[in-house]
Amino acid sequence: MSVGARPDSGLLFRLHPVTRLAMILPVLAMLPFAGVLPLAVVALAFLVWGMAAGIGGPMARRMALVLLPVALALAAVHGFLLPRGTGIATGFHEVLLYPEGLAHGGLILARLAALLAAGLLVVTATPPGALADGLEDKGLPPAAAYLLTAPLGLAQSLALEAGVIRDALQVRGMPLAGSPLARLRVVGAITLALVRVQLLEAAPRALALEARGFRALPSRSLLEPPADSVVQARARWGFVALSVLILVAGVAGWA
Repeated sequence: MSVGARPDSGLLFRLHPVTRLAMILPVLAMLPFAGVLPLAVVALAFLVWGMAAGIGGPMARRMALVLLPVALALAAVHGFLLPRGTGIATGFHEVLLYPEGLAHGGLILARLAALLAAGLLVVTATPPGALADGLEDKGLPPAAAYLLTAPLGLAQSLALEAGVIRDALQVRGMPLAGSPLARLRVVGAITLALVRVQLLEAAPRALALEARGFRALPSRSLLEPPADSVVQARARWGFVALSVLILVAGVAGWA
């Protein structure tokens, strides 16, 4: 499933895009202060919400692709390479295992999991165009909204174009499997083609935006603004207040 979910009648898809973004604020606020268990609960809650909304499968796959290599790296670095606390002999030469280091690596992994789950829920449920419209609807200049959301649209188009280029290379007889060197050669060919396509499309895109008067005015009226409500507006301010409360409580706890 590509970034940006299909239309759905669930609560998640009925929320204003900025309301979805505001849900991430408390997660960001708790990252420096929360322990592994609260962060894991937050990550699981967002993943379960994604499952209920029908986008849990893509979320889980992307989280696994990102977090599994990171977990192995954190275990190796903080559990064995960086001394932290008292080391335990492993019986393998002079290699020591540091339980405190593993705990610290687990905390970093929990932070990444919570942030990734919250971000994926918002990104997967919100197409880049809808997110840009939502930001403009709340007063952000069109140029700034485009600058913030363009990378999401670019990632989606790059993934589609990479698939087309891969199929074209396969039709031309380039093997996609084989030794690591052969796979690296395929990746290099796909990357070079993607860079060339983006360079060729940059000028036409800029001219199209200029022809539309994209930066002529500080704001513009949307033909179909995202649906909003007083309840959602209060919820957004509630997320902001909750974030400030978490920060204050966390700083006070540290002090």
